[in-house]
Amino acid sequence: MVAGKRHYGEDVADEEEARQVIELIAEVFEYSGATNAGDFVPIFNWINGNYEKKVKWLAKTMDGLLQRMIDESRSKQEGNTMIDHLLPLQKSQLNTTLIR
Repeated sequence: MVAGKRHYGEDVADEEEARQVIELIAEVFEYSGATNAGDFVPIFNWINGNYEKKVKWLAKTMDGLLQRMIDESRSKQEGNTMIDHLLPLQKSQLNTTLIR
């Protein structure tokens, strides 16, 4: 439970949100394993332009979901979720770049 919410099972607080999250994650996994023929033969990008549009839409939607989870975590005073533990690390390592 990254965000401290259950999206699967019997103890789901918001069934509609849980359904949307499950469908979004399933689509992300589906497209992350797919091979785009246009990567190998560029003419196929012209034929199948929907793949790139769908991947961009999925990325934007997933970013929105994760940002909402972060915002909810920040609005709570105390929490014991993964996000709650990662946010202080982000603040402490703001502009640290390691190049080797």
